[in-house]
Amino acid sequence: MVKITKEQVKTAVEGSDWDLGNKIRYDMCRKYPSHKKKSEILAKVWLIGRSYFAAIERRKNIEKKFDGDTYYLEKVAPGLK
Repeated sequence: MVKITKEQVKTAVEGSDWDLGNKIRYDMCRKYPSHKKKSEILAKVWLIGRSYFAAIERRKNIEKKFDGDTYYLEKVAPGLK
């Protein structure tokens, strides 16, 4: 049996300081669910990746001919579309 403390209940009820940022990301994905427009794809990949310190251009094996912006515009968005 797992014991639940009053502090854990308080945290669950009150939420986290990160909740607003998470809500904004989820709202963005609900408002723009498709991958048809490059601007919507770029916004989601860029903001979600940056918020998790997992930006796609940080990959070790990214092709050298692309800088961060070009990579998003010419590889990521078309690939997801």
